[in-house]
Amino acid sequence: MVYAPRTFTNKEQLFSRGGFTAVVDLGTGAVQRLPVTTSLAYFNPGCGIGEIVALTQGGEEDLGKTGLMTVDAGTGRLSQRTELDGQLTSAVPLGESFAVAGGTGVLKVSRDGKKERLARTKGTPSHLAPDAEGGVVYIARENGSVSVQRATGVDRPVTTLATGKQGKLGVTPGTAGKVFITGEPEQVNGLPQSVKKVDLPINALMSTKGEAAITELRPTGSPTKAEPQAWHIKAKSLRTGRDLGFTVNAVEALKPREVEPGYTCAVPRNDPAIQVLQPKPKQVEWAVDMAIYGYLFNQRPAGWRGNGLSVGYKPQELFPRAQLQGGGHVPAQVMLGIIGQESNMWQASKYTLPGETGNPLIGNYYGLEQYDDDISNDWDINFAKADCGYGVTQMTDGMRKAGSERENEVALDRTRQVAIATDYAANVAAGLQLLTTKWNELQAAGVKLHDGDPANIENWFFAAWAYNSGYHRPGEQNANGAYGLGWGNNPANPRYNPDRGSFGEDPRDFARPQLWPYPEKVMGFAANTPWGLEDENTEVPFFRPALWNGGDGSASTPGTGAYNRRNVKPGVFTFCTNDNNCEPGARYTPNDPEVDDDPAADTGPCAHKNAVGQYDLRCWWHTSTKWKPDNCAETCGYQFIRYDYPAYAAEPANGNSFPSDCSDPQNRPRGLPSPSSALVVDYWADSWRGCLPLATSGTMTFPTDGKPAAWVDLHQIGSGAGGHFWLTTTRAEGTWDAKSSVRAEWQLNQKLRTRAQVLAYIPAHGSNKATRAIYKIETEQGVQEVEADQTKVRNGWLNLGTFAFNNAPKVSLSSITPNGISNQLVAFDAIAFNPVTQYHPVDPDPTWRVTRIVNDQTGKCVYPASNGSSGVQVVQTTCLNNFSDDWIIKKVGTQPVSWTEFYLIHRATGSCIAVKNDSLVNNAPTELRGCADKTKWLNSGPLSERPFESVPLYSSPPYYTLSVLDNRTEDETPLVLRTDSPEGQPDPYARWDL
Repeated sequence: MVYAPRTFTNKEQLFSRGGFTAVVDLGTGAVQRLPVTTSLAYFNPGCGIGEIVALTQGGEEDLGKTGLMTVDAGTGRLSQRTELDGQLTSAVPLGESFAVAGGTGVLKVSRDGKKERLARTKGTPSHLAPDAEGGVVYIARENGSVSVQRATGVDRPVTTLATGKQGKLGVTPGTAGKVFITGEPEQVNGLPQSVKKVDLPINALMSTKGEAAITELRPTGSPTKAEPQAWHIKAKSLRTGRDLGFTVNAVEALKPREVEPGYTCAVPRNDPAIQVLQPKPKQVEWAVDMAIYGYLFNQRPAGWRGNGLSVGYKPQELFPRAQLQGGGHVPAQVMLGIIGQESNMWQASKYTLPGETGNPLIGNYYGLEQYDDDISNDWDINFAKADCGYGVTQMTDGMRKAGSERENEVALDRTRQVAIATDYAANVAAGLQLLTTKWNELQAAGVKLHDGDPANIENWFFAAWAYNSGYHRPGEQNANGAYGLGWGNNPANPRYNPDRGSFGEDPRDFARPQLWPYPEKVMGFAANTPWGLEDENTEVPFFRPALWNGGDGSASTPGTGAYNRRNVKPGVFTFCTNDNNCEPGARYTPNDPEVDDDPAADTGPCAHKNAVGQYDLRCWWHTSTKWKPDNCAETCGYQFIRYDYPAYAAEPANGNSFPSDCSDPQNRPRGLPSPSSALVVDYWADSWRGCLPLATSGTMTFPTDGKPAAWVDLHQIGSGAGGHFWLTTTRAEGTWDAKSSVRAEWQLNQKLRTRAQVLAYIPAHGSNKATRAIYKIETEQGVQEVEADQTKVRNGWLNLGTFAFNNAPKVSLSSITPNGISNQLVAFDAIAFNPVTQYHPVDPDPTWRVTRIVNDQTGKCVYPASNGSSGVQVVQTTCLNNFSDDWIIKKVGTQPVSWTEFYLIHRATGSCIAVKNDSLVNNAPTELRGCADKTKWLNSGPLSERPFESVPLYSSPPYYTLSVLDNRTEDETPLVLRTDSPEGQPDPYARWDL
């Protein structure tokens, strides 16, 4: 089957060759995903009369070519790709060849690309179906009418089986070469035994055995619903003619995927289906400038950037702009100051740079105890304590999974949760709603600053305070009369240095934010904007800062703009008065048992007591006040709008940090030494950087090794090979943070029986990658360790060495390194197994080619018995269908066409097949050794014309034949020299395809 997200049909490359391709066992339900992506066109895949299925890779629009291959549905093995010029459609297997639809007829295409015409039509035929008698049935169209025709061979007459009107006549293949004519034909002629007319609609789907057909599929809900649902199926029995009906309940059959069992936040991390775009600072500033005026209505279509939503939305339709009590709007720099403090302007995780995708930014997703004095529990997961704050505004309320809510919390609906987690614009709209709510709550409670005008930056100090820690309403249980804004963010709290300056005035302040209370930091961001990355090489201001009136001069001179900007910060004891039981300069030690463990429980000026007379830190602020002497008449800050509406209504372009290394037309990473035959293993994940999904020949996994925290420090990044890789930080063995070490495994899905080069793709992302990464490679000789420096390569392949394999190789890499430097990054990207070639002819050279050597009778391939290069016995064994099978046939002599002598050279060793000791006795064994006169083999066909089929291979005179010992069929059977075959008529065990 071929499948993909609906949005793949919107892009030509994804439609033509981006469909995920898999073999599904209908008996067990097992799914084997194939390491290729193919066309989403209606005709792909194309079934044959047995287990062989044709696959098409389109490319006519951008490449001018079509690729064909086959897969054995029984084994999952893929054939080599046949590449053809132009557009060819409706490919199906036809014996050892293909039948395809060209512009004016049906063609037979051999594996080497040779085309022969089976039938001529007025236009492009369709719905090709091979039948059990060697024919090809298809639909031909002409002047509004259609006919079902059948071709039986090159230069043979074509017969018309049925005729009818367009849209009323169809062809449907069954199993075992059965073909069914469906619809309402006006005339049916004599039909061959393998073709049958059935009374079915033209769009009917035949059952596996052709004994029933599905005539209608109807969902119980919306047909575009993204979630599993029950479907009604209407069918017809072809045995009895009776109609059938039943319902398949996919809801019961499928269970929702949990990336990490037990998580409680709404949208998980480390799910490749959910990759969040990291915005540029400019994009966040744009969203704020639009949102504060209610203009953030840019359309996000259904499935935007793979968010999984079946409906589209506009940010401020989901989260409408609320009205401020008293009028006005939130100043842009206040909202941006909150965003700067909450998230550094990040929507995705901290390792994701603007333009890349990654995990959503989530506050303490794992509920880790990283804020106490005990480092031993820093990696102990407790999902019940997860914060679940998402994105640029760290929206927390309603952002837990349904069923995992905190007490009195109501989960948001799925659309709003996903939008907040994955879309910075929707997140800004939601955060603005929350900030507006805090302002209005304080206005209603009579807790105001200065003149209360929302246009003044300083007047939002209380709202920022409440945004972070809330507002305690009067009458709160156990508060003993206290109410208002909590003590933790009060500037008088002794946890903060009383001699601190205005936050951000010194750029180093942003590296030590713990020295300031939250609302002072918000004011500081608004006044003293820091810088951040727009891409990996460019730093820009987070946003344009707010403006202050005043004259020129230093920040120490009253009346200057710089002085007024500095005093965006209130005095230490501005909110420490008798109104909240706070006494500047006094020292009270809290002794309420409920606050003993509170990090704010330092001896200080808070004199509030609980009902039993214990100091309880409930010096909560609840009255209006000011610190600007003119009550904000002239000295308070005001906003600067960078993006005016409607001139800048369009969303700014995405960033372009570390552009991805997209795959070549065959969906392989670029830069491989042998791209056509190398085998690549990577994590199968979509890319949102313009790359096609990467073809993979195996699986990449992250075993937890019994460590629950193994995924805590694992991060997905939209960069690297194919636009997606994984990242972690190095750890040292035996340390407390080894609990969070990560190990990746790359398992090739097939056996290699040769020497191969192993390469690791290293993305450009991250300049401080691991210098002593330890790769472990499972080889024929056991596990080999390779220490590698990941800093040596950027967007390219790191050579780990060449190894001998007689197994399905596995490579692993752990974040535990010998130097254990925790600030280094370990990149987990693609692993490639590349063929080793010891014979290097000049290319192009018509006197040699790479091929496999297959016994015509047993169907098995020729291999060295082991990975040595000289004296190794030559045997037959089951073909592996990869570069392990490869030999090089090299012509001997200089005659360009009429040649008969050639070497059979093993690609990986450069050694030739020879008769051991040059013996000419019957059943003399063969071996590998250096190529010389005695290692020549003979045949009469020119190598440059076409592959040899069923030909004998003769030794030097007296022309004995290469054969299989005792005509045996078992694996590892030696190849020998046969002296008893009749000259010119060797038995089938002495015939070879090569």
